Amino acid sequence: MAKVILGDISIDHQQDMDYVSEHMTAVIMGPGCGEGSLSIRSIEEICKTLPNLEWVGIPVSWFIDSLNISSAKIKPGSEKRSDEIKEDSWLVSSYDRNNAHAIARKNSYDPSTIRYGGTMPDEEVLKFVNALKEQGKRVAFYPFLMVDNENKDWRGYITGSAEQVEMFYTNQYQPFVMHYAFLLRGKVDMFYIGSELEGLTVIKGEERNFPFVNNLCGLAANVRSIVGEKVQISYAANWSEYLHCKGGYRPLDTLWSDQNINFVGIDYYMPLTDVDNQQITLESIKNGFTSSEGWDYFYQDSTQIIIDQDYNRWKNIRYWQSSDHWAWDSEKGESYKTSWIPNSKPIIFSEFGFRSIDMATNTPNVYGSSLPKHSNGSTDFPLQIKAIRATLEHISENPAIQTGFCYVWDARGYGWQNSYVDGHQWAQGHWIDGKLQILQTK
Repeated sequence: MAKVILGDISIDHQQDMDYVSEHMTAVIMGPGCGEGSLSIRSIEEICKTLPNLEWVGIPVSWFIDSLNISSAKIKPGSEKRSDEIKEDSWLVSSYDRNNAHAIARKNSYDPSTIRYGGTMPDEEVLKFVNALKEQGKRVAFYPFLMVDNENKDWRGYITGSAEQVEMFYTNQYQPFVMHYAFLLRGKVDMFYIGSELEGLTVIKGEERNFPFVNNLCGLAANVRSIVGEKVQISYAANWSEYLHCKGGYRPLDTLWSDQNINFVGIDYYMPLTDVDNQQITLESIKNGFTSSEGWDYFYQDSTQIIIDQDYNRWKNIRYWQSSDHWAWDSEKGESYKTSWIPNSKPIIFSEFGFRSIDMATNTPNVYGSSLPKHSNGSTDFPLQIKAIRATLEHISENPAIQTGFCYVWDARGYGWQNSYVDGHQWAQGHWIDGKLQILQTK
């Protein structure tokens, strides 16, 4: 069945699929939202396809109704309205359908036009985690924010003023994360306190103070007090966020050096190639981890600007991990040493992945209808698997990187593409389920 979709499989592509199936040890289960989306059957499928799988990441989403933290509310989201059903057991924390966030619909009277799937109820999350543990898998948990606005904006755009941070954190963000610390105590092995909140971590207060980063340090301590010392805790920084921010500051170094943070989490979607109408090979992708954009140069508009210092190479994570960090205070016009201690924490790719589309490795971070740089929009299954293989090989060869979680295997189970509105996106999306093996006809 998959062979019809994937087409005739070349020897090279088969070798790449075999390598990935054998060496993949950590995967994220999507889509992160959707009531009833955590199918136990998907666990059986992923274990069969990836025999050496050790880690499974589970994102669970709550929803924020504004990009402005001065007025934003964070709540679990409900697909259905309370007046549309008679009896229901959907519960998340203290929320039922009466007081949860009602996810927006294009047509308020048509449930099929809903903007997102709803938050998975606590009972469903626990059942899925328990099933993974029964299979001997270690579980990483990602509390995830979705922006419920017309553009379905990226959570990295959420921002505000320094004066607004404390109230937003205390009343909105902290309760969201702490709910899952209590719910999953004794059940997970890794816990993220957030991901890709770039618009919040760069908010600067007085002097060199970044209030939301300070809040994350406090949150890590609170989560630690609940989940215990054996659970690994971190934050999943966007690839453009982990290093520094505008002005030359390094706000996340305060978090990375915190005693309750076990590793540096990076959602690694950096460009690995920069080509137009050239064949992309396994070797050229691997070379991209230590060359081209982010290493040799960066783009200012369409002009290449040469990078001539290691500390400015945002791809050089080995140098970053093993060196003292100096930041630049643009207000005082002086440099200063941060609290980071060289080689003190390993790096984990909290996410990495590629779409199965032409030129995907040029810009791995583009989703939906957007095309990678120089892409003609054609489906390319071999490139996706080749890029994943290149990443797995790079991880195994880089002593700074502990492991990497590949995004994404769909938790809705075999045949989900035929039952959900986003199924048509599978062929060119980041999904790897159904693309690593020839599935038997069911």
